Amino acid sequence: MESSLFNDDEEGAELFCNAKDLITKGDHSKALEIIVDLLVFYAQKQGSSLLHSEQARIFSKLSRAAATTENPNLAFTFLLVLVSCYFQDVNLLRLCAEGLHDLAQRLGSPLYYKECVRIAKQALYVSHKDNNVAQNELLRGLEEKRRMKLELLIKDSEFRISGSKTESIRNDEPKFVESKRSPEPVKDEANKGPRLFWMGLDVKIKRELMKVSIEKLRGFVTVRGH
Repeated sequence: MESSLFNDDEEGAELFCNAKDLITKGDHSKALEIIVDLLVFYAQKQGSSLLHSEQARIFSKLSRAAATTENPNLAFTFLLVLVSCYFQDVNLLRLCAEGLHDLAQRLGSPLYYKECVRIAKQALYVSHKDNNVAQNELLRGLEEKRRMKLELLIKDSEFRISGSKTESIRNDEPKFVESKRSPEPVKDEANKGPRLFWMGLDVKIKRELMKVSIEKLRGFVTVRGH
């Protein structure tokens, strides 16, 4: 996948290798800068899921690091970003659904379980093919396992949604409506996913997340804006 993404762009391939080395060394800030720069040129190209998955891997590491410092708010913030990274590419929707299921379990939120079901059902229609016949046989086996896992994810999420208490769902609905009334516009479908994640949060959790100091965030990662 890496070679097909960069083709004859030796500079791009070298930059990506440098980013992976930086991740290994723990320099997540610099690695993210490189990946964000690469996404400017490769986001719309076939195989760009490679960049999104590496970006998600960084935030997975950051989340685990934050958890070891007993900072659950920061760890949860990085998990939200991780899921958003997967949401950017159709080939990563399965991982996005798994991340949403994880978040739903942590929050006990029916809204997150509903979003998990929606994304998981979309992921069921994503197929991966290769020109190599033998490779296609292997991919078919992997896809069958992934399909079964997604169906279990959907089944579990729907069970938890149906099993949630009526009062709990009733309490969540005003927060959902209040978020929908926000003046912030939804520009496109790609922006809708991360906003839905935020809308599913309990008000108390939102406030706690906002207490995460900027300095602590900068201590874990600094991403240059584009």
